Formats: sequence, structure tokens, C-alpha cells
Amino acid sequence: MAIKTKKQELVSGLGELRVLRQDSDLNYDVQIAIMRSGLNDNGWDYRNVGRYAKTFRGTPILCAYLPTGEIGDGHNVETVVGPDGRKRYRFTGPTAERIVGMIYDTDDAVWTEERDGEVWAIARGKLWRFYNPELVDKIARQGRMSVSAETNVTKAHREGDREVYSQWYGLGVTILGDGVAPAVPG
Repeated sequence: MAIKTKKQELVSGLGELRVLRQDSDLNYDVQIAIMRSGLNDNGWDYRNVGRYAKTFRGTPILCAYLPTGEIGDGHNVETVVGPDGRKRYRFTGPTAERIVGMIYDTDDAVWTEERDGEVWAIARGKLWRFYNPELVDKIARQGRMSVSAETNVTKAHREGDREVYSQWYGLGVTILGDGVAPAVPG
């Protein structure tokens, strides 16, 4: 999913979500490997992950539900033109991404780790089981699901075939469907 303007672009990368524990209300505390630095399979090269990782604090965890009963898909959102003539996203369609949880908004909720020479943004959050029992039960059966970072890129340039994103901030994390190809290797 991408909307380009002169100043910004919404893009995504891929990581992974896994369950840490359940609380007394059966909500799931989760750990999410949101995204990593470096070139991904979309030709995007995120820089400064250490600087911008904490911008994911307090952002939503999203997931799409399909009429077929499948849990998780891609970035299901509709692009519309508002009354002011500007393009914007609408999340009200029957298969649109919906908020299923959140990344905690605390100092220790988001951090970085080096893995295989790349810097990963890692976060802790919560999935609300009462509102999303099918999703939480699926994760319990599988143990984990792939995710995609939602970012707003505010400074980018090209280096050969790659788009280099040097300034950006986190908007949220989308839980992907089983058939969605990963953008970030590993």
C-alpha cells in the first residue's frame, strides 16, 4: 500500500508477532519484531531504525478479516478523495484493517536489537481477546503470525534500484494473512 505525495509516503515492511502470556481477562501480551534496517524485498531501504523505533509506541495493531472466514490479509484499506479534494485512507469497508490491539505506550515498550547485522525494532503490546477471539485463538494454535510495519516516510531518495528512507515514523503494525509474501527476509 503506498500513497505518494511530495513530502511523504506510507509504506510497509514485514516482521513477526508472538505471544508472551495471557492476562486474567485472556488478553494476549505479545512481542512484535516490527521491522529491520536495510533493503527489503520491496526495494525499500529503511535507515535510522534506532532513531525512529520508539515512534511505534502507543500505535495500533491492526488485522483484516475476510468474508471467507480467513483471519489476516494484506493492507486492506480504500483510497478515497475527500471533500477537500485530497486523497486519504478509509478503513470502514467490510474487509478493511481494524484495530485489534495496541503497542504499549511506555518507555520500555519499544527497543532495538541487532540480528544478523541488521537493527530490528522490537515492541511489546496487547491483543484484545474479547473483541478478537478468532485472531487470538489462531495465534495460540500457530504460535506466531507475520506482521507488516505501517510507516509514514517524510524524507527519501533513490540509490540505484532502491528507495532509501532516512526519515520516517511508525503509524502501526498490521498482522498479515498466511498467504501474504514477506517483504523482509527472515
